Parts: sequence; C-alpha cells; structure tokens
Amino acid sequence: MAQQLNAKAVQVIMKQRGLVQEAQAGKKKVLLTVQGNGVIVDVKDKEGAFVQSVTEPGTVFRKMIFNVKANSDLAMRNPLNTAILKDAVLAERAGEAEKAHELYNSYLNKVQVSFSIPLPSKLEDKLSDGVEISARVEKITTDNGSLLTIDPKTISIVEPDALGKTTFDLDALLGTLAEEEPEAVSAEGAALTAADALTA
Repeated sequence: MAQQLNAKAVQVIMKQRGLVQEAQAGKKKVLLTVQGNGVIVDVKDKEGAFVQSVTEPGTVFRKMIFNVKANSDLAMRNPLNTAILKDAVLAERAGEAEKAHELYNSYLNKVQVSFSIPLPSKLEDKLSDGVEISARVEKITTDNGSLLTIDPKTISIVEPDALGKTTFDLDALLGTLAEEEPEAVSAEGAALTAADALTA
C-alpha cells in the first residue's frame, strides 16, 4: 500500500485537484492536467457482451480511460458518494484503518473526472501523466445517474512555451558592487560631516 488514506490525506488530495463544475458543461473549453498514463479496457454492452470493433473487424472495441487532476462538483454532490465518505470517516474513528482506506480510495475515484478515447486514436501516444489538455466538458446521463466527463472529439494538447535562458554573472555583479563601495562610504561620510556641522 503506497499511502494509507485518512481524512487528512484525502483533504490534501482533494484540494490539489481543480473543480469541474456542472455549469461548464457544453460551454467553452477548460484547461486540464492528465493524471496517470491511462488504462486500456475492452468495451462491453449493457448485457455484458464484448462490443466488436468497427474499424478493425474481428476484434473487440477498446478504449483508453484517463483521469484528470480535477474533481466533479456533480459527483461530490451525489448522495451515494457522500455516504461513502461518511462511512470512511466513521471507520477511521473506529480504528478500522484498512476499511477506511478502501472507502476513502473509492470516494476519491468516484469524484475524480475521467474521460475515454476510442482506440486506435491519434491521441493515444500523446496523452500521459502531466500533459495539459484543453477540452469541452459534457454531462452524460446514464442508468446509474449523471456524470461530468470530457468530449474526446474536442481534446487538444496544450503545447508548453519554452523557457528563456537565464543570464546571470555573479562576478560582474560583485565587481559592480566593489566599484560602488568607496562612493557609498564617501557619501555616507559627507552626510555625517553635514550633520555634525548642523549640530555644532
């Protein structure tokens, strides 16, 4: 177990994520950071049967699921998820650390925004941990309720700007200071002499 989750750790994780709001669905693009390197899954229909690929006949349709460093305000308001969080807190207070960890982990997964891209995809090799993307948020309603995700057709990679080269010459700076020192001392001496003259 990499990190034992407790209320304090969960609070830190939640605050490190941004917030995707329901009101943003269908509006202008938002900036998001990919978290993790994605997971490939075989797609199944409602009955649990594998869906066949249209682009590659004879194979199972697959998609890649990615998380982003953001919470869904819709998921955070979901009573089922709130109940999981309450159970986690109660388990922690009762000293059931392992149970609390599992419940906290479940809560973190349920409120985190994720999206999927169908495979094969041009984006497949471009999306990885830390990559920034811009995309349009969409609200999807299923049999299990509503969720906020990202429309994969609107994803674009945000190319970072290159940083400039720092020019820093400490010797030149110290040389300048050394040249200025005598003047600073003589100016200070002149000020003291003037002050003495006034008090005399």
